[in-house]
Amino acid sequence: MASASDDFNRADAGTLGANWTAWAPAGDGPDIVSNQAKGGLSASINAAFYSGVSFAGDHEAQVTKGNASDYQGPAIRMAAATGYVYFNHGSIQKVIAGVNSQIAAATSFASGNTAKIRIIDDDLEWWKNGSSDGTVTDASIGSGGAPGVYFYDNTGTVDGWSATDDFGGGSILPLVAKDMSGNTVDMKDMRG
Repeated sequence: MASASDDFNRADAGTLGANWTAWAPAGDGPDIVSNQAKGGLSASINAAFYSGVSFAGDHEAQVTKGNASDYQGPAIRMAAATGYVYFNHGSIQKVIAGVNSQIAAATSFASGNTAKIRIIDDDLEWWKNGSSDGTVTDASIGSGGAPGVYFYDNTGTVDGWSATDDFGGGSILPLVAKDMSGNTVDMKDMRG
């Protein structure tokens, strides 16, 4: 089980530091500016995953949003050119071969808000300020990768980040399951 956090309270730098790895399709990794994480390049992906510990394939990431600019948010299952992101403008996106596509709508989050995204197997759930905001199933990105932070452009900031793979199951349930006879059962009615 692994957990990590970063408040980004350190001297300005062109990287997030030794425990972070710039994400392959990114134009640049995020920077540290005025005790916040911030995208490094204009009109580019600026993303990094946490490499200071190894996370299980099922994990979550959370950010506290700094200013209200640009597209940024927590990311999960970041590996090679793949990952899932909860963007502050209100979408859940998957990234395959460095190309983003929306898989669900979400509530936007503003300066000072927290946003969290979690994956268990192929089921994603996301939260705004501690309240569940939605779920979706997507099997495009298999188990693995690491949690991180994702920016598009270089004006948006994040005040803090945390991640864990020790969440004890949480409230997420699969959208479909198999009964004892192997029949598909719709689980949407059972969500609380």
